[in-house]
Amino acid sequence: ASAATPENSSRASSPSCSDYENFPMVPTLETSYLARAGKNEFLNLVPDIEEMRPGSVVSKKGFLSFMEPRSNSWVKHFVVVRRPYVFIYNNDKDPVERGVLNLSTAQVEYSEDQQAMLKTPNTFAVCTKHRGILLQANNEKDMNDWLYAFNPLLAGTIRADIALIGLAVMGQNLIMNMNDHGFVVCAYNRTVSKVHDFLQNEAKGSKVIGAESLEDMVAKLKKPRRIILLVKAGQAVDDFIDKLVPLLEPGDIIIDGGNSEYRDTTRRCKSLKEKNLLFVGSGVSGGEEGARYGPSLMPGGHKEAWPHIKDIFQSIAAKVGTGEPCCDWVSLALLADELYTIILSCVVPVSYIVLSQMLLNVLLQVGDEGAGHFVKMVHNGIEYGDMQLICEAYHLMKDVLGMEHDEMAQAFDSWNKTELDSFLIEITANILKYRDTDGTHLLPKIRDSAGQKGTGKWTAISALEYGTPVTLIGEAVFARCLSSLKDERVEASGSLSGPQGVQFSGNKAAFLEDIRKALYASKIISYAQGFMLLRQAAKEFGWSLNYGAIALMWRGGCIIRSVFLGKIKEAFDRDSELQNLLLDSFFSNAVQDCQESWRRTVSTGVQHGIPMPCFTTALSFYDGYRHEKLPANLLQAQRDYFGAHTYELLSNPGHFIHTNWTGHGGNVSSSSYNCFTLVTDVLLQFYLSRIIVCVQIFPPVCVSWCSSLSR
Repeated sequence: ASAATPENSSRASSPSCSDYENFPMVPTLETSYLARAGKNEFLNLVPDIEEMRPGSVVSKKGFLSFMEPRSNSWVKHFVVVRRPYVFIYNNDKDPVERGVLNLSTAQVEYSEDQQAMLKTPNTFAVCTKHRGILLQANNEKDMNDWLYAFNPLLAGTIRADIALIGLAVMGQNLIMNMNDHGFVVCAYNRTVSKVHDFLQNEAKGSKVIGAESLEDMVAKLKKPRRIILLVKAGQAVDDFIDKLVPLLEPGDIIIDGGNSEYRDTTRRCKSLKEKNLLFVGSGVSGGEEGARYGPSLMPGGHKEAWPHIKDIFQSIAAKVGTGEPCCDWVSLALLADELYTIILSCVVPVSYIVLSQMLLNVLLQVGDEGAGHFVKMVHNGIEYGDMQLICEAYHLMKDVLGMEHDEMAQAFDSWNKTELDSFLIEITANILKYRDTDGTHLLPKIRDSAGQKGTGKWTAISALEYGTPVTLIGEAVFARCLSSLKDERVEASGSLSGPQGVQFSGNKAAFLEDIRKALYASKIISYAQGFMLLRQAAKEFGWSLNYGAIALMWRGGCIIRSVFLGKIKEAFDRDSELQNLLLDSFFSNAVQDCQESWRRTVSTGVQHGIPMPCFTTALSFYDGYRHEKLPANLLQAQRDYFGAHTYELLSNPGHFIHTNWTGHGGNVSSSSYNCFTLVTDVLLQFYLSRIIVCVQIFPPVCVSWCSSLSR
């Protein structure tokens, strides 16, 4: 027989609760059970202990502090709740309970007014006819858990930690994730019946509370109020913000967790800042399963909001390695506060401190604003690229090597044990294995016309706007567009011919390895281009993006999660100013190792007439990036020939000249204006001038700050 412990003690009641009979009564409120008991004799007749079989389920167990009557001090006891009884032990090894409370005949007291009157945090009371016992939990979340264990009906009286608007599957799953981590969530939906259905089904038995209106929701929240919007991007977000603003107070926080366009997030940040409200645009990746069990979260916006949401966000996010959360503030702007702290610690005149604060305000006036949603947009663009690369590998396996579905599934399973280990490779193997109800493979029956929601397109458009060659993501978007021309392609297949009579005659296993290496090298290019776009956007908007942290955010919980991202984090740890992943030794060596296979894969695919837009553009980018000289000199000469757009000489960079190529075109040149670099140049000059002033005034301070940044 097992030893008696608090977990397996079977005694239904204890004849001795004498240790607690002289507990002091807790201060009563007009609305409390004790106050009502004085006016109602029936309540006073309820006994403390009666024979009743305890429940078999332990609702909660752990340590609670009890206010001892004699010493008037807090003493910890181990408590096990098996409704309707609460068993009290001296410690978690104690074989016999030292006291028992019958919850069916007691009242659990908790209110914010009572908390304020007692001036003791995280306390609640259990009141019977004879006594009131004051209890204290370790923290607020722990107190909420104990209250719910003692009496589930108390969930409605506890103020929520956070609210979420939008009860589609993502919203419901995110709520249940937060609930699992001990947070009280208030759920609201424009169609209130969805709130009722959610509470009666998916959220039944949880601590989730519902709201009948926005006013009701706001009233149920702790301050500062934290509200997540998970509604359709665009006008719906603005509509809810407009309705919330009159109900909120300065310092309250609105979080947009949808796929909003980053410019909209920037606009909302500026608008709400004028109203003294905080706004966060947060990317949420991982789909329905990620939302439920751990997504990747990419918050940005008003940095003042981060301390108030950090605990919730990092608790519910996916974890990697030694428990590192796939969530962090996407910008390094928080380090500006560290700079000011360093200045304050230096022995400098007060006027210098005031001036430094003014300069810091100027340096940081651009803010993080849309950074979180921009990072999520690039994430989605990279997702487009990863998926298209895998599709091209599948196409080569199927139409060049003639592999069957089970054989291809086995190949992807084996690849998932290499540096390609990732969620998308894993699910590709599962898809290839999947059979329909008739026993045949499902994949060949699916119509080859791909859809898209637009975030990949946004990434490609942003790349064009900022003059960044994100070619692979662009080709991935266009590949989906081409696939959607299904009817035209069917017609064209009957009249347009390709290579005739080409059969693969090489080593099948060797070429399969070539495809794997080509996929890996192309994947490196895709991520290199994605981080190039992040860096360029940071220059344009004055963001100080934390590239290593971004890679870690994507390391787990999201669609592009992979072991590969850990290597990107390490690259930025080695050099936080790394201009391109291809310049990091690990990635340059990896591409070099894959290069021959990569080229064989592309050339073989072309000879067989296989469309490989992402494999080929990745290789072209690599070749272009590694060339010291490109034929753009001819392009510049052409522009100058027909449009007098001028050009630079290698011997005199920065000086633009025009040539009268025909002898009768004149010597007047057009402006050398470059739409991609003008904004960047202005911003760089703006920041440089202010940094120079800081260095001149506080040279030792700036050196100290730079040292902290390097660490």
